[in-house]
Amino acid sequence: MKVTFTMLLIAFIALTSASASTLFEIDKDLSVVAVDVKASPPHSFTVTLKDYEAEIQIDPVNKQIESVSFTFKFSDLDSKKKKRDKKMRKWMDIQKHPDVLFTLTAAEKIEGKTVGRGDFLMHGVSREITIPFDLTVNGDKAILDGGTIINHHEWELETISLLFLKVKPELNIHFHLEGSLVED
Repeated sequence: MKVTFTMLLIAFIALTSASASTLFEIDKDLSVVAVDVKASPPHSFTVTLKDYEAEIQIDPVNKQIESVSFTFKFSDLDSKKKKRDKKMRKWMDIQKHPDVLFTLTAAEKIEGKTVGRGDFLMHGVSREITIPFDLTVNGDKAILDGGTIINHHEWELETISLLFLKVKPELNIHFHLEGSLVED
């Protein structure tokens, strides 16, 4: 078989596009990362994340997540109540453990849903968590929605009590990230 210039060019384009990495650049004005907290007697509130750093690589052809590194400072969580935020920061001991980090180790289809698995470092303790998520890619735009429930006792954090109010250890973490796909 004779190899032509056209065949070499097609092979080169296929190889370079297959290895191209696409960064998901998040538009923070359209996105939200939050934690729903419940307490007893029945009381709940939501804590939102004001700032974070995320490096998310997406394969736009197969519409799959390739890698995720997501980090934030605990001081960037906002419950809309200064006293509660102050107590929350003391509880987390943010002087000693200021950062939270999630690193994706695998993403797979389980019963028709995509589930990410990764290391979640909080309060100086790293645990594996799973996060079901949906990724929508439309041209150069992407939306990533997901969430999971964690028990803060697994990160060696005590139950918070305020008078007769007791915060439940289950924290519902959820996110909606919108943005653009940008060639790396």
